[in-house]
Amino acid sequence: MAKVKITKSDGQVFEVSDLTFEQVKDLLGFSSNSPLSRTHVSLNPAERGPDYEGFASAISDHAKAFFLILGQSPHGISLDHLATGMGFDTPMKIGGVTGGGIAKLAPKFGLKSADLYERYVGRKNGERVVVYKAGKDFPKLPLK
Repeated sequence: MAKVKITKSDGQVFEVSDLTFEQVKDLLGFSSNSPLSRTHVSLNPAERGPDYEGFASAISDHAKAFFLILGQSPHGISLDHLATGMGFDTPMKIGGVTGGGIAKLAPKFGLKSADLYERYVGRKNGERVVVYKAGKDFPKLPLK
């Protein structure tokens, strides 16, 4: 009979005894007839499917405010009005929310930021205008 000690990174030790070598292999997933060796669990978020709830709970308060304002603006909202609504003194701060706060976090939850919000750049009366609008997956976000 084998005696197995497993030490976790936090120093916690688990000890299992009175097992045969084959049982230990099954337990650890090294045996060909072990159910663990036949199951595939991916760490790739894209293979697990989108996690809207996890994403919504992980984003910052500014990102939540961004999405809530988009939800109240079904036809889109200009960058200037969006920044004002979020309490920013300059529209450039939206880039930190959308880039660092949303675009970097979304793939970790199997999401694409382009599906959560859309950004349009155009010209009106010779001036550059940026408009944000809720994306196709926006309604799936459980925002409070």
